[in-house]
Amino acid sequence: MHCREHAPSRPTCWKIGPTLATGCSIVFKPLTALYMSKLIDEADFPAGVFNLVNGYRHVVGQATADHMGIEKVAFTGSTLVGCKSMESAASRT
Repeated sequence: MHCREHAPSRPTCWKIGPTLATGCSIVFKPLTALYMSKLIDEADFPAGVFNLVNGYRHVVGQATADHMGIEKVAFTGSTLVGCKSMESAASRT
């Protein structure tokens, strides 16, 4: 699961729990998840379970939406971004 997070940490926590509880790994961006990443590292989570990606929104977002190894993308953003994500998902099949 990849989450584009633009809100405070509460929505971040809402997405982490169910994802990890179902045995999936997670990738987060941007800076709002840095502190969460530090806490998860201190809690000795296995490597690769929680991943943080920093970069320019449109570049990182498009790369993750297009990546064949990412099965689910969840984000907080505009309708335009949602439409672009759906277009990327549709072109991957």
